Amino acid sequence: AELEKISEKTYLHIAFEGGEAETLVIDGPIFKKRIEILDADIDWHVDNGTYNITDARLIDKE
Repeated sequence: AELEKISEKTYLHIAFEGGEAETLVIDGPIFKKRIEILDADIDWHVDNGTYNITDARLIDKE
């Protein structure tokens, strides 16, 4: 819902077509451990922002 509101006011594509977003893989079937994000800061400026991970840990998979 929030992205829809932002996309109506800006050129942000809601599906992030055009490179508006990057991804981070925190778990996968070939990984021996997964990443758990413990804390992060969101820094938003009108039509762009960052998600800064400030604390994370590796978790063993069972």
